Amino acid sequence: MTTASGFCARCGTQRRSPIDRFCRDCGADVRSAPGDEASRFCPICGTERPPETTDCNYCGHAFGGWMSEAERNVAEPSSLEVSYYQCPMWMVALLCFVTAGLYLPIWMGISWSEMKRVYRDVRMYPIWHGLSALVPVYGWMRFYEHCVAINYVVQHAGGPRMVNPGRATAALVVGSAAGFASAWTIEGLFILLWLFSSGLFSAALMHAQRGLNHYRCSLSKDETPTNVRGWEWGLLFFGSIFIMMALFAALPGDA
Repeated sequence: MTTASGFCARCGTQRRSPIDRFCRDCGADVRSAPGDEASRFCPICGTERPPETTDCNYCGHAFGGWMSEAERNVAEPSSLEVSYYQCPMWMVALLCFVTAGLYLPIWMGISWSEMKRVYRDVRMYPIWHGLSALVPVYGWMRFYEHCVAINYVVQHAGGPRMVNPGRATAALVVGSAAGFASAWTIEGLFILLWLFSSGLFSAALMHAQRGLNHYRCSLSKDETPTNVRGWEWGLLFFGSIFIMMALFAALPGDA
């Protein structure tokens, strides 16, 4: 049986809500029994537990066992689990162009899934979060929150604030407006508006991806290489074919 506690027994972070299951800082189960002998912090008052003690020095809570210095070191929070590689900026830009901006919901869903592993928050739904990018206005709000979340994980890893949510979202809004206008304009302006829209989409995603890359570099002890996954090459290939067919169809025909 588990008992609710006010503080994480692993890192000492205060619980934000009684319904929280996992610590928002280290990911430990905050509903574990307060008598856990492996606790590094008192789950009642949050005071750090000295080695070789069985009771909290501040509130007197009984930990339920004795923990040596070696066991205390093992109980320290481990590094956050992420994939230590950087996504090349040129690939982000190309995928935005060849998909006419439809890479945005894919990118949001995948990167949200990565941040979900960091937060270990079961209330984060990558699929629905990605699909929200397709909803007018609401999708812009979700992209703004996405950039804010990137800044949080970067700062959590000890790095500086890398993403400007307001500017990135503004680029996305203007790019969406240009893309919408391209569907109702004359043939001669379609390509120009499409290039302008895709360019703004690319700029917004590259700015956000730069923050994610910096986060991965902050966590990796070694040099973080760039990596392009197989499905990205496939999307680039088929997207290139699709966009070339669309552009040729949009060109003015012979009189």
